[in-house]
Amino acid sequence: MLTGELPTVAPLVTKGDKTVKDAVCNAQDVPDDSLHVDPETRGIANVFVFLRRKPKVIHPDLVDSHELEVVFDQKACRFAPHAMIVRTDQMVLVKSDDSTNHNTHTHPTFNTPENFLIQANNRDGLPLTFRLPEPNPVKVTCDLHPWMQAYWLVIDHPYAAVTNAKGEFTIDHLPTGEHKFRVWHERAGWISKSLKVEITAGQTLEQPPIEVRVDDVAKN
Repeated sequence: MLTGELPTVAPLVTKGDKTVKDAVCNAQDVPDDSLHVDPETRGIANVFVFLRRKPKVIHPDLVDSHELEVVFDQKACRFAPHAMIVRTDQMVLVKSDDSTNHNTHTHPTFNTPENFLIQANNRDGLPLTFRLPEPNPVKVTCDLHPWMQAYWLVIDHPYAAVTNAKGEFTIDHLPTGEHKFRVWHERAGWISKSLKVEITAGQTLEQPPIEVRVDDVAKN
């Protein structure tokens, strides 16, 4: 939950921007997806909440991912989704809905970086996988359009979530006992590296809001 006066977030590209030499990308405003705050709840979108390490016990329904393919798209010169979770048993299918070329450049710590061209209107997609979980969310950029940026959380277990437009999240079927979650946002960095949660069998736990100061999400 953001505390302080709600900031005004200017678009990364404005319609008709003559400094952007791409008629597809300057045909409309390109919003800055690095900060979305709900004006009513003051909840922050695109915050990662996750267990750093794979627990010894995983609910049998969640051992394997239900979806073995996740789509990462490029629309109106923005990455979509802006923040997503990728398990190591999943494949990312990178697509483009734009009539201009893009490239997808990943910046992992443990896995091999990837940097490949996505041709205009490629709806078949190009596959990408990760062999190892990553300790931090992985930045993804487009070298052809430097304002384009997204983050992927690469993990080897199901206990993670990304907050929605109201700053809400749900993580199902946690093992009983105490867990320490990490909470990260691209502007604020580590909001918490040890958010303690005690889970009792059959219990639904509602986590109180975590306060984030507006100064902590201001762009440098």
